[in-house]
Amino acid sequence: LVWFLLAGLKGGVTPAVISSTYTYAFATPTYTACSLATDGSLATHDSQFDAAKKELVVASATPFRGIKLTMGTGNATALTASVCVLSAAGAWLAATLLKDGTLDAATSTKTFNATGIIEFEPHSTWAAATLNSVTGKYWAIVNPSATMSATVEPQEIELVPSPPSWVFTEPL
Repeated sequence: LVWFLLAGLKGGVTPAVISSTYTYAFATPTYTACSLATDGSLATHDSQFDAAKKELVVASATPFRGIKLTMGTGNATALTASVCVLSAAGAWLAATLLKDGTLDAATSTKTFNATGIIEFEPHSTWAAATLNSVTGKYWAIVNPSATMSATVEPQEIELVPSPPSWVFTEPL
C-alpha cells in the first residue's frame, strides 16, 4: 500500500487503457475509418489530421474518461481542444476538459503535439448512441480550435476507461 501511494505521488502509475472499437477522422461529408491507429502497433499509422480533417471521433462499448494518443508527427500550430460526447438522442454535448496531456512542452499552446492523454469529465447524459451506422457505442469527439499543421499523425489511439462507480451507505 505504501509503495502504491508513493508511486502515485511520484507519477509512477500509468492508467489502464482500452482499445477504441471505432476511430474516425472527419472528412467532409463522411467519416473515414482509422483502423491502423487502433491496431496495437506503433509501426502502423493513419494520417488522420490535415486541413480537411479537423476532428477526431472515437467510440467504445463502455464509457471512458480519456483518449491516449501516441503521436508520430505532432501538431506545430497553436490551438486548444474541446471535447464533446454523444447523447442517446444523437446530440453532441460539451464535456469538461480536465487535462490536455498532448500539449507541447515548450509553450503549452499546441494540442496534439506530444504523446499524452486528453482527459475529460463527460456530460451527465452521455449514453450509448448510434453514429455513422454504428450502434450501441459511447462516442466522443475532440475538436481543435483551429486548423492543425499538415501531416499530424497519431501512431496509436487508446481510451482510458471510466473509474467504477461506488455507492456508500450508512451502516445500520
